[in-house]
This record gives sequence, structure tokens and C-alpha cells, in this order.
Amino acid sequence: MKKLSLALSVALAFLFAGSAFAQSGEVGSSPASAPRAKKGTSQEQADAKAERKSAGSEAAKAGNNLGLAPDAKKNEKVAKPERQAARKARKASAAEAQKKGETKHGEQ
Repeated sequence: MKKLSLALSVALAFLFAGSAFAQSGEVGSSPASAPRAKKGTSQEQADAKAERKSAGSEAAKAGNNLGLAPDAKKNEKVAKPERQAARKARKASAAEAQKKGETKHGEQ
């Protein structure tokens, strides 16, 4: 009797849990399914495209086509001796930190 009542109570719990987590609201009432804006005429679309194109070309000419600050440096080529010197400096500082025990083994 106890096993039967336990099984029934578990089954009822599953039935009620399913309805407790059910979604409420109307179908299609989410913001993701909002009605689309009306399409413009082909002339309006062409005008909007020309406006976006001119704004994009002006931004590209200004050098700000990636959303970077105007004074941001671009990736400039660095001479090989300078890269080698920078690499040696990084390795030396990492080795010094490892000797002092500031970094764990293998961590740089």
C-alpha cells in the first residue's frame, strides 16, 4: 500500500510540475515575433542605400572605419631588431619573476 501511494504521489507531482512551468500568454506575443516594419518602395530603398554608402565612404576616408578612436595607432610594421629586443626583454622579465617565485612553473 505504501509503495502504491508513493508511486501515485510521484506521478501526480510530475503532472502538476509540468503545468506549473508551462508558458503563459498568447502564441506569438513575444517581442521577437513583432510585426515587421513596412517595406519602402524601391526608390526609398535606393535612397537609403545611397545615404548609408556615402556615410560609410566618408568614415573610411577619415580612417575611422572600424569604430576606433581617430588617434588610435594602426598595426605598424616594426623592424626585426626592435622585435627581437622586445622579445628578449619579455623573456628576461619572465625569467626573473620565475626565479623570485612570483609565477608558477610554466606560467609566463
